[in-house]
Amino acid sequence: LLLQKGKNEKETLLLEMRNLQSQIDPHFIYNSIASIRWMAIFAGADKVSDMLIVLSNLLRPIFNDWTLVWSISEELNFTENYVKLIHMRYGDSIDIKIHKNLLPDDLDTFQIPRFTLQPLLENSCEHGMQPEQQLEIAVSMACDGDLLTIRVVDNGAGMRPDTMEWLNARFADPVSEPLPQMRKSVVHSHGIGMININRRLKLQYGEAYGLRLSTPENGGTCVEVRLRV
Repeated sequence: LLLQKGKNEKETLLLEMRNLQSQIDPHFIYNSIASIRWMAIFAGADKVSDMLIVLSNLLRPIFNDWTLVWSISEELNFTENYVKLIHMRYGDSIDIKIHKNLLPDDLDTFQIPRFTLQPLLENSCEHGMQPEQQLEIAVSMACDGDLLTIRVVDNGAGMRPDTMEWLNARFADPVSEPLPQMRKSVVHSHGIGMININRRLKLQYGEAYGLRLSTPENGGTCVEVRLRV
């Protein structure tokens, strides 16, 4: 009993130390960003300075609240900051539009797992870019009864049919089939983030919800996010 009590006390102390450490780290990061920003200003690198401000705004909700969910309004605000950073990085080569006006007013405070949309936009940017083409990404929402559907659609390079088929099977059934040996690197690069999001959505809303991939008529990729309201 004494041994178990000592072990419990050690684990409690370790958790407390980790909690205190998590309170220190954000200040260190924000102070570092501020220092780099002032160096950028003195060097006349205004664009770098602006990007650091957006990065700071992007990091703040990550460190300020450790809850697993937040309102869809907060999710969209976070995503908009990420979009600002993307536009600064890629300029006119990427056009991202978030049609948040389509969200019904009574769903403004609807709870959604944090950081659901950002990885989907990042996927489109990383894998959809094609030479000499403007990548267009649109985020839209539609509500039908107790089903809220969010779509992230791009006009990019698209996804190989076998990769999309495997990912959709994995979204529907996490233990569906083994990873194709010849396609491991491609599936991993496209799918790890989406598989993570899909699992969190199913844990939050149930097995009938999650992600679904499709190819729009004009090419590119559509990621459909299904939530229960």
